Amino acid sequence: MNVEGRRKPDSSVNPIEVEAVLSEVAKLVAETAGDKQPPSIGIVCPFRDHVDALRNAIVRTLSGKVIERHGVVVETAHSLQGDEKEIVLLSTSIDKDSHPSSLRFLENPNVFNVAITRARRSLVVVTSVPHDELPSGLLSDYLLHAAQTLEPHRPGEQFDNDFEERLAKELAKQNVSLWPNFESAGVRIDLVAGEVDRHLAILCDGLSEDANDEIDSLTCHRLLTRAGWSVSRVPQRSWTADWYACYEHIDKQLGE
Repeated sequence: MNVEGRRKPDSSVNPIEVEAVLSEVAKLVAETAGDKQPPSIGIVCPFRDHVDALRNAIVRTLSGKVIERHGVVVETAHSLQGDEKEIVLLSTSIDKDSHPSSLRFLENPNVFNVAITRARRSLVVVTSVPHDELPSGLLSDYLLHAAQTLEPHRPGEQFDNDFEERLAKELAKQNVSLWPNFESAGVRIDLVAGEVDRHLAILCDGLSEDANDEIDSLTCHRLLTRAGWSVSRVPQRSWTADWYACYEHIDKQLGE
């Protein structure tokens, strides 16, 4: 999301990005108001001044009840290391006139990799410089990749085939929450299985490939793994032979 913001003089605070993050958080809160398990929300930026501005704005805008309900945290990448949220908003803070050292700090692999891997479900990047106006580097490459892939969305209501539906029904009997037809990283996930703080992408193998499918199951697996998903591939033959063993494998992955 490019918002064309500007930093304050002698500061890393980018007020337009702060407002954009607040708007996205408010939208997420409204969209999930009726959810029994509302998504946790993390807000991250490498620069301390901007993080402080974001945190102050969140505290002013959201009630304590909403902050607690969504487990909202606002931190630098270093502070958020080791923690994960279902939805993460990354505010880069830098603008077109920022000193090159700011971009170098943002693109430090230890900082950048932590910032983009804290999201279990989706990552929203708020930036004031489009990828084609950035020098070649981690941020430019990542923004270009994000522009070429589909945004995650709420799951579809229908199954694509009988195997997916049978698998979903048996998993539901074991009290596993499921979302069919979920898009992430530019691919379709057959089923997403979830618990309170853990989600798993389930790919149903052994079905005839759709002539219109552009991505085979192995490539799909690799793309999802790179995007931070835990992935379980369930062959139709294995499910038919011993469905409970497949369920136990899925349950184990959800618990890890």
